[in-house]
Amino acid sequence: MEPTSLSGAAWAEDAILVTYVVVLVVIGLAVVVGVARGRPPVWSEVGQNVISAVMNQIVVVVGTAALTLAGLRLASDVVGAGSWGFSPLAWALGFVLVDFAYYWNHRLEHRVSLLWGHHSVHHSSPAFDLTTSLRVAWHDGVTAALVYGPLAALGMEPTMIVALIQVNLLLQVWIHTTSIRHAWGLEGIINTPSAHRVHHASTPHALDSNYGGFLMVWDRLFGTYRREEDVIAKDGALRFGLTSGPVGTNPLRVTTAHYQAMAQLWRRCRSLPERVLCVVGPPEWTPEAGLSATAPGSLWRRIAASWAGP
Repeated sequence: MEPTSLSGAAWAEDAILVTYVVVLVVIGLAVVVGVARGRPPVWSEVGQNVISAVMNQIVVVVGTAALTLAGLRLASDVVGAGSWGFSPLAWALGFVLVDFAYYWNHRLEHRVSLLWGHHSVHHSSPAFDLTTSLRVAWHDGVTAALVYGPLAALGMEPTMIVALIQVNLLLQVWIHTTSIRHAWGLEGIINTPSAHRVHHASTPHALDSNYGGFLMVWDRLFGTYRREEDVIAKDGALRFGLTSGPVGTNPLRVTTAHYQAMAQLWRRCRSLPERVLCVVGPPEWTPEAGLSATAPGSLWRRIAASWAGP
């Protein structure tokens, strides 16, 4: 790697480290202010959020980051498309492409049962505050090389991709709050607390919406954008947590709840197609009800209709 690339990667790493520190300080201050104003968080949920974050970071330090970087470098070397370098234009284009890849990965995490197994951890809390952003499964991110590998194959520097993934996630910390009602002028353009409250809500008209990481353009383009006012008008007050109900605050239970549910479904499956759907079908699928619980206009319903033929 050329010296300019090294300096670009080093700058990215330093910037992310500083941002991590700032984020943790802001979250800590938000908790202190809430307590001072007589609105303390749900401490059991905060504890689970912190445990999840610590476990995730231990796994990241031990291997996930290295695995992701190795996978991205392999994709880059195999295709051999060259390198975009670390110019400002490369960073700007890379930011948009990483955000695009994040949208589709996030959407798949909600609509493929096996992937929902790890992402459901983030949605499992009935509380919603800045500490909720810390609640991620310990194995979250193990498929990052597969998701972002095509970007490396196109010529994006692997270290740039890893840096921008972290930037994208860090930019989502502030949207986990009920304290900011609206970010006027930004709604529908970038992800905001209002948009993300809808994404985390478990009420019927809020489900499977607002998947964007930083930009809302992808949701608007692919028909998954929902305004908070519209959802509340149909569902009433938003509720947070899983549609399947609370999973408690035991870290092991929180991490494995959906996998346990999948195992129970597997035992009820009667054929190979059913077992395939148990793993890669939508999280709400059951062998008894099929796709009846899935939204009528969903991609899964359209796929099923195409299989059935005219």
